[in-house]
Formats: sequence, structure tokens, C-alpha cells
Amino acid sequence: MQRVRQNGVDKATAYNGVCPNGQAYARYIQVEITKVYTPMFTKVKFAGANADGTYTLHGKAGIRVQ
Repeated sequence: MQRVRQNGVDKATAYNGVCPNGQAYARYIQVEITKVYTPMFTKVKFAGANADGTYTLHGKAGIRVQ
């Protein structure tokens, strides 16, 4: 069975795309977040700190929903 990725103008269009007869389909959702964190004790700097003592946190998760 052939698997083809839906590519649309935007992610919503690709997610709602229709597969031709005989092809299996699966839907995935991916979420990415980025947040700047300011620790309570800014006098101690750990590796990976920004110049101002903050830390940029990144998170990414994906799941098959269908």
C-alpha cells in the first residue's frame, strides 16, 4: 500500500485532505512551544543561560490521531 503525505496551502488544508480510493490514511498532530523562563535565583548562571540570565525552553510533541 502506498503512503503519500498530503501537502496543502496550510496545515489545516493538508490535515483535511482526502486520499484516493485504495490508499490508507493517517492523521497526525504536532505541537511546538517556546517559552523564556526566568529563574528565581538569577545570580547563579548555569550552562545554556541567555545573556540576561533567562533560559529559552523548547518543547515538541506529536501524536497520531487517526
